Amino acid sequence: MPAASGNYPLLTKLRHGPELTPCSLNPDTGLVQLQGGDQGVAPGQFSVLYAGEYCLGGGRICADEVSTGQG
Repeated sequence: MPAASGNYPLLTKLRHGPELTPCSLNPDTGLVQLQGGDQGVAPGQFSVLYAGEYCLGGGRICADEVSTGQG
């Protein structure tokens, strides 16, 4: 179910390891926004999206799409 903002609340996994990061997906743009950010995100890495324990899919992070939200 979409959140009030129109974004879908999800979890994403970046890099190897057990950590899942809360995020939201904007269905209009396809952009994923991390809650709290992650300074280690880099082009060429993959992001895998989860809704609870269900894997929805993933994709490669593009150079022109990475923004730290700082500055």
